[in-house]
Amino acid sequence: MIGITDFSAYLHPNPLYPDRLQPRQPLMRLSCLAALAVPLAAQIEEPRSPRLERLRADLKLNPHAEPEFWLEVTRTGTPLIEPDPSGPTHTLVTFLWRSSNPAAGVIVFATVLPLNDPARQRLARLPGTSIWHRTYRFRSDLPILYELSPDGQRGLQPDPLNPLVLDGPLGGSIALLPAVRHRDWSSPRNAPPGTRHTLPPAADRTASVYLPPGFKPGSEYPVLVVLDEDIFTGPVPLPTILDNLIAARRIPPLVAVLAGSRNRDADLASSPAYAAYLAEELLPAAARQFQFSRTGARTAILGSSLGGLAAACAALDAPEQFRTVAAISGSFRWRPESAAEPEWLARRLATAPPAPVRFLVAVGTHETGTPEEPGNPSLLTAARHLRDVLQAKDYDTHYHEFPGAHDPLSWTLALPDLLPRLFP
Repeated sequence: MIGITDFSAYLHPNPLYPDRLQPRQPLMRLSCLAALAVPLAAQIEEPRSPRLERLRADLKLNPHAEPEFWLEVTRTGTPLIEPDPSGPTHTLVTFLWRSSNPAAGVIVFATVLPLNDPARQRLARLPGTSIWHRTYRFRSDLPILYELSPDGQRGLQPDPLNPLVLDGPLGGSIALLPAVRHRDWSSPRNAPPGTRHTLPPAADRTASVYLPPGFKPGSEYPVLVVLDEDIFTGPVPLPTILDNLIAARRIPPLVAVLAGSRNRDADLASSPAYAAYLAEELLPAAARQFQFSRTGARTAILGSSLGGLAAACAALDAPEQFRTVAAISGSFRWRPESAAEPEWLARRLATAPPAPVRFLVAVGTHETGTPEEPGNPSLLTAARHLRDVLQAKDYDTHYHEFPGAHDPLSWTLALPDLLPRLFP
């Protein structure tokens, strides 16, 4: 069994920076990147689950209390989600695992929890039972993406009693708290569907095009270039979100060009060559094949994480092609290896004349983790600093902190607030 302070078994050298460690599995990698040091002010008092408190009392009187509890939980699903006695702004969330092994250890990994406090990620055993549990107090509008590691094994897995699962390499089990569901535009709503078409590979990069319902060849459309095609057609179902928002008239019918990368870390790390590929090869090829016209003033570029940094750099390199940047959880603390300090983009903006570019910057409230490299700010701190620099340089800037962390579930829920601002 892995000790409560030993996470080395989950880590391996980062291929780009061999002196640094990174998690072996995708969800944990997201946790490391953006939730290494999430403040626990809301959870420190160790809340107790009312349902488990009732169970403790029942176990003294009813020999069938435990199997009855598991039958109930199997029927209703996990985690337990209960009102917080302090009021509706927060909710109690209890993660559960079933094991009769008294020496078992179960760890919960969630992008909204810190990795630098492993003792608080471990589930505790209810004495004399097979019930392992840990209760947290979260904001009621917080989406939670998590996985469990049972019995000290090195692998992570979805919660077997939770039917809500985000599939794919960045996925996991989903806990939707009371104030989250109304923000979800990712489920089909009987909206007229757009169509998605694959473009022939160019420069060893994949790409596809979303055409809105009722698309008319030869017409002019707003165009949205989206980086990380695999993310925004997989764990973040952008085409469905666009269908729903267009049907609700929250956004105009638009064309989305979804761009893949040949080498993500190289293409999206402030690469002028990749920006030129987007502006000079990909966009013209898409317009020719599907016969739409566009203007730079009505063309936006969107990305998340490292893609948010790349979107900003592409617009600054080619403002005549990309008039608006939408960056979700942008990696604005990034620096090239030649730079001694983080936040390279903020310095570039501060020392250059303003470009004719609009910035929409969105970041999660729980993106407060800091990597081990000394002097690195959290993504939340870096986004706030970038906002201040943009405003000081008189850029047209919209800044928003959404409830969430550095994960595709949070991005899915943040998009419907961001997309209507692209083409006012």
